[in-house]
Amino acid sequence: MILQLAFNELQEIIQSKTNKDLKFGFVSDNTCSVGTSMPMPLIGRPIAVTLNLTVERVEGTDVFLNIGGMPGIEMVLGTAMSMLNGNVGGLSKGIPAGFVEKVQGSQIVIHLGKNEKLQHLLSKLTLQSIGFSQDSIVANLSLAE
Repeated sequence: MILQLAFNELQEIIQSKTNKDLKFGFVSDNTCSVGTSMPMPLIGRPIAVTLNLTVERVEGTDVFLNIGGMPGIEMVLGTAMSMLNGNVGGLSKGIPAGFVEKVQGSQIVIHLGKNEKLQHLLSKLTLQSIGFSQDSIVANLSLAE
């Protein structure tokens, strides 16, 4: 079974939950780009930042991602993790504790099983893989045994 979520739908969900504007784009079957504008007080204007998210593998309900595409990504990732954990900028609204974990370098793990709404779905379906099409995130699922 294939489940697709269009990039524009994902952008709307993120905007409504976090008030952050992110733009998603296709790079390859296992990589998408994510862009946003970040305030830069030192230069007096926002700058455009684009990162590449590469799905390395899926293990059970955990999705392993590598983030790349710019120098200093580990610093940006550290700030993003602080935002997700509620320490900076309030991005954590509605995100369960431990849902996103920085593993090493520029690798993160998304623990889908830590989201109550996804737990029920993932008890009935097994996530086989996640990838990307020209305009969507594509999840391949099978019935759980």
